[in-house]
Amino acid sequence: MRTFGPNAEGPGNLDQATRYGIATNGTFKFAPVGVEGLQLEYELEVRQSKLDDPLTGETRRINDDLMLGGFFELRYDIPKTDWALGFGGERYDNAPFVRLDERQLFELRPIYTFLYVEHKDIFGMTGKVEWFNVTDGDEQFTRQVYTPRRDGSLLFSEDRSWSAGPILTVSLRGTF
Repeated sequence: MRTFGPNAEGPGNLDQATRYGIATNGTFKFAPVGVEGLQLEYELEVRQSKLDDPLTGETRRINDDLMLGGFFELRYDIPKTDWALGFGGERYDNAPFVRLDERQLFELRPIYTFLYVEHKDIFGMTGKVEWFNVTDGDEQFTRQVYTPRRDGSLLFSEDRSWSAGPILTVSLRGTF
């Protein structure tokens, strides 16, 4: 339970914070360059932010702000068939999450990737077999807790790593 007083958490007010960035997404179809059925979908976003930390006075990023992130999928719908193949990946890097008494960082390394095979007409439905986490990405969590606040002494540090391993899914979507 959080308490009131000088160590209490609250929304507070900042004198100033800035954030700017750029994002793009799109689809590139390869048919105009002679490869029928192949397309690339993508999203990419880059951001920058800064604020003067009200506790330490140091310049830092906004809590948990996206720094760099993106997704891509290369899909090949095999011409004159109901089959499709695909490959893709995603990765998002965020700034640390900061409280009065701690700092946390959640990271995904190196990237989550996937492969799939799809059939678009199984009794009018679409069947898909997908292998997720092909490159064996893992999630890492780091946390530092300070006493009495972040401008004090390090009380303890926590590091965790979680490996999802490969995940195989089989799905059937549509209407019976």
